[in-house]
Amino acid sequence: MHLPLELQRDKFFRLRLITICVCVAVVVSAIYVVVTYRLSADLGIKSELDSLHKQAMLFHAEVLHAEQGFSHGDTHDDANMRLTELAELIYLDGRVAPKRRYMEAFGGDVSWSLQQNIPFRYITAIKDTVEKVTQKKQSLDGSSQTDSTDRTDHTDHTDHTDHTDHSHSSMPHLMINGSEEIDGQYFLWQLVKGDNYTVFFIEVSQSLENSLVFIINRLIITSILVLGIAIWLAAMLSAWVGKKVKSKNESLRRLAGHDHLTGLPNRLYLTGTMKNVMPEKPIIKKTSEDQIFSEVEPKPTINGCLFVIDLDKFKEVNDAFGHSAGDHLLIKVSSRLLASIDPKYTLARVGGDEFIIWAPHLPLEQSIPLAKELVAVCNEPVMINQLAVNTGASIGIAHYPNHATNIESLILCADVAMYDAKQNHSGWSVFNVRDANTNRERLRLRADLVDAFEQRQIKLYYQPKVQLSDGKVIGVEGLARWHHPTDGVLQPGSFIDLIEQSGYVQEFGRYIIKTAIKQLAEWQEQSIYTSIAINLSPYNLLDLGLLNFTLALLDKYDISPSLLEIELVESSTNMNLEQISTQLKKFREAGIKLAIDDFGTGMSSLSYVSSLNVHMIKVDRSFVDNVDLDAKKQAVITTAITLAKSFKTKLLAEGIESQAQVELLIEMGCLYGQGYHYGRPIPAEEMANLLHLKQPLPYSEN
Repeated sequence: MHLPLELQRDKFFRLRLITICVCVAVVVSAIYVVVTYRLSADLGIKSELDSLHKQAMLFHAEVLHAEQGFSHGDTHDDANMRLTELAELIYLDGRVAPKRRYMEAFGGDVSWSLQQNIPFRYITAIKDTVEKVTQKKQSLDGSSQTDSTDRTDHTDHTDHTDHTDHSHSSMPHLMINGSEEIDGQYFLWQLVKGDNYTVFFIEVSQSLENSLVFIINRLIITSILVLGIAIWLAAMLSAWVGKKVKSKNESLRRLAGHDHLTGLPNRLYLTGTMKNVMPEKPIIKKTSEDQIFSEVEPKPTINGCLFVIDLDKFKEVNDAFGHSAGDHLLIKVSSRLLASIDPKYTLARVGGDEFIIWAPHLPLEQSIPLAKELVAVCNEPVMINQLAVNTGASIGIAHYPNHATNIESLILCADVAMYDAKQNHSGWSVFNVRDANTNRERLRLRADLVDAFEQRQIKLYYQPKVQLSDGKVIGVEGLARWHHPTDGVLQPGSFIDLIEQSGYVQEFGRYIIKTAIKQLAEWQEQSIYTSIAINLSPYNLLDLGLLNFTLALLDKYDISPSLLEIELVESSTNMNLEQISTQLKKFREAGIKLAIDDFGTGMSSLSYVSSLNVHMIKVDRSFVDNVDLDAKKQAVITTAITLAKSFKTKLLAEGIESQAQVELLIEMGCLYGQGYHYGRPIPAEEMANLLHLKQPLPYSEN
């Protein structure tokens, strides 16, 4: 049976843990057996040596008794017989098997020995060892006695015989024993030596064999019990650890697959769920132009709709009330969305204010009523700081498999439809199959953005800004152009919105800043000291490291901060006024110039102009177009000029296309301008040539 990988890992972990515990138990049992065996053997040998010592002392006493018998007429045979009878009485009583031993008593008139199953070569080897030990001991005892004699005049030696009425001492003066291993056998020996008689015993030790038998008989059950307990403990421990690991893995799995704020599944969980129901090679039904990404034989297959939901005013709520209020809004909206869909559908949060609903087996025609209901749910007000706030939503719908046959393409189709809904303020939009080519081109360009940054395909073209009174160039504006490898040079309108959708806004901002600063460095080497203005999104200023990044580049290329100017679009600036004001203040304090672009198109011009304290205000081209024929536009520009003077800020008119417009703007009090009348955006090399000439613009008017 094939188990899931996680279960296989858990099973392997448990088996490994049990194996380790069993091995530890076996090692502990082995150590216990070996230690016990050695201890028992050592104790047995010691007991045998003590017994051998007592036996030798007994025979020594009998030898002394035999010596006294000689004075009463006993013969040598009588003495030997008495010693043999004593040995038989002790060892050969008929109830035990005879041990392997050698016994010897000699000295004076006694010379007796008894050999039992010990070869003479072993006896000779042991006697040599005993002789060496005896000599060494006597040498040490002699040295000790000499030292004692030097210290005192009268010292009795314990090894010497006592002076009694007997002719010979009853106590020996040398008693030593030991053991010797020969050919894998342990021999115990005992030497008892008196003044005239010596008793020498050799005996084969049976302690090791007896100890081993004793250990095997006594500890085999103990070892089995220890091993059983170890296995039981290992099983219990592995079960406990496995339960903990499983619980931890479940927590990590849920953490990896769910959003920590709302508790909803995230993109990873969503794609995993969709992969489980989507075949690797989906089979779709051909219905005229509905087929876009696949062409296969018509057979029945699964289908479903995917909804991409983006809250319209979430950023405004987040900026106005703070992130905690934004989190509260997301939680409320997510719970309402979850309550309004079928439990079989999957609702996931995939971004800050972006949700995705995967509705399997939902036909495309039934997706529109659900989308309308979801828009209504998102429009329901949420109480924030005692205020009723409703965000609204834009929803894009894509169908599987008619619009796309893989997950990423399906999400991109729904994302494109959502963007169309947001642009048209329609609330919802279905991926338009009739405009499939256009939409696929957008998807392709969006996918090509990574290469655009890595291969520096996006370049800056430069348009001059002039002083209207004399046409003198006062600076240039850098405008992005995408040199696409297959589509040629693309205008910002073709890709700026794609950058904002794809999450490359901050990366794009840093890319433009670096490109402009490097251009300033190149021109500086050519003795051209003209400022460059670049357009940044207000969201670029949410990049807290942007200022340090910019200053580091200016320092690296030795460029004065006053040569760099940042232009912000007014209609977007007021979305994050407080945070942007803080960032812009830091840029201004660093010496970088600031400007407001497309002035007059936003909804709160006066409030943010007074707050941002910029160096220049640029009037949107829509007010300059036909200004010489439209009194209302003239009134707007006059008001802007008055406002700029009150704030001590320069004012520049964009989109100037004729000399008549120039003369009218000068008459109204506008000092600076920009537009095709003075020059179109051109590459850096051409702009460098123009700046080298230092001639007033336009050339046709001189």
